[in-house]
Amino acid sequence: MCSEQTPTEAPQVDLVVAVDVGGMSIKRGLVSFGDGGAPSVESLPAQPIDATASADVLLAALRSAIDPLLRRAVDGQQADVLALGVAFPGPMDYERGIPAIRGQRKFDNLCGVDLRAWATTAWPDQTLDVRFVNDAEAAALGESIAGASRSSQRSLMVTLGTGFGAAAVVDGCGALLVGGVNVQLLFEALVEDHGRADDVLSAVGLAALLGVPVDGVAGAAQAAREGDVAISSSFEEFGRRLGRFLAGHVRAMNMDVLVIGGGAGKAFDLFAPSLRAEVRAEVHAAALGEHAPLIGAAAFTVM
Repeated sequence: MCSEQTPTEAPQVDLVVAVDVGGMSIKRGLVSFGDGGAPSVESLPAQPIDATASADVLLAALRSAIDPLLRRAVDGQQADVLALGVAFPGPMDYERGIPAIRGQRKFDNLCGVDLRAWATTAWPDQTLDVRFVNDAEAAALGESIAGASRSSQRSLMVTLGTGFGAAAVVDGCGALLVGGVNVQLLFEALVEDHGRADDVLSAVGLAALLGVPVDGVAGAAQAAREGDVAISSSFEEFGRRLGRFLAGHVRAMNMDVLVIGGGAGKAFDLFAPSLRAEVRAEVHAAALGEHAPLIGAAAFTVM
């Protein structure tokens, strides 16, 4: 699906409030597109979040993350309506702003909550134009605007976070169905006999393969870089699993660039060789880091 709301050309606006709601933290910032040049991001520190918390606790965390950005936006531009872009994991009714997540270890308690109506109530003194976009799609759009896939007409980005996310950009537009592949449902697909992509090809899956907790992946990566052969082989196996899983989809969608992001992507150098050996496309690490979904959510919001 190619929508006028998901272009990779920078829109003509001054300032957009953007947040990326992840399973462990809320990334946030103010995105400026200036006079149509490269976007800039003024980010605030990410706010930790317990994605398994009650709805009230999660909504309070969202409010505390967004509130200082809105106050800065009011000070930074003269506008009657403030644009707020929210990147959020699926499944979700993005048009209405209602999550539909069940059984993914995150945000189950927001299932069915009308987040657009909540935002209107949370900031009654502000007129907000709130748009919701899939977090993986937001990251892919951001990388297409100013990052690793900027020169590509057909790119696939996968985010390896608390779950497995994927989004495609074709001819400047976010695409949900490409070559018969429903990109946003790849997280449910099986990875050989190892399990679902969401469980196996994610930061959680990488941690399980390494035999460490999720917050221990960075330490394992450092050990591998310092010469631990056993740990290095686990990273290589992760790259093979990821490459074998993606190879057919990349071929079916005729993608020329594959971008790897998300928390596990910080160990890209350790699994990239075995991944590249399996996939017939350019493979790059995401270039924008936490700014990619913020730029993508902002671009989606203002169009």
